Amino acid sequence: MAFRDDFGGTALRADWLQAIKPSDNAGALTVGSSNLSLQSGTTAGQTRYVSLGIGAQRRSIALNFTFLLSARQANQAWFVGLFNNQDPRVATDWARWRWDGATAVTTAYAETAMTGATTGVGAAQMVTTSAAVSAYRIFLDTLLANFRQGGTAFPPTTDIVTNTLHIPPVQQNLWIVLGCTNANPGPAASQTMTVDVIDVVDSVLA
Repeated sequence: MAFRDDFGGTALRADWLQAIKPSDNAGALTVGSSNLSLQSGTTAGQTRYVSLGIGAQRRSIALNFTFLLSARQANQAWFVGLFNNQDPRVATDWARWRWDGATAVTTAYAETAMTGATTGVGAAQMVTTSAAVSAYRIFLDTLLANFRQGGTAFPPTTDIVTNTLHIPPVQQNLWIVLGCTNANPGPAASQTMTVDVIDVVDSVLA
């Protein structure tokens, strides 16, 4: 599968799961100016997300994306990655980038999970709250999950970490999922994730 979305127009393409969950505010998800924007809201325990099914992969898959956050907020975690369910709340396997916390503004977490066991590392890389997007990559195959980040174009400039434990199988159905989970108590203010491009290639060799 090869897929690229620069979010042209004013609505998501039909490839994407159109509904965000919970559907308490349809205006939380907008498309415009070649960007997808998702607002977190402040409701405690709430997860908002949008998903795209990409099916089972033959050998490997590379997910590239560029994005920024309006600010870092305590009691709030953002994520983008490959999950084994369109709903990240029930997924058991994933390879994802995750961002949380209000003070560690240069830290992101590169994480993999398989059937509840998780491997992760904090990566001290500049992220999110500037005017320019940051580029990220997740490469997943049967042996490893490699994470890269840096710059504003593909491929990202810096090799961050390679996880070899708790790797989600690429031969199962996978979804690209991006979203946000609020803790309890919820965050003090709503923040916004802006995604400029999503790019996917499967069965690549490097």
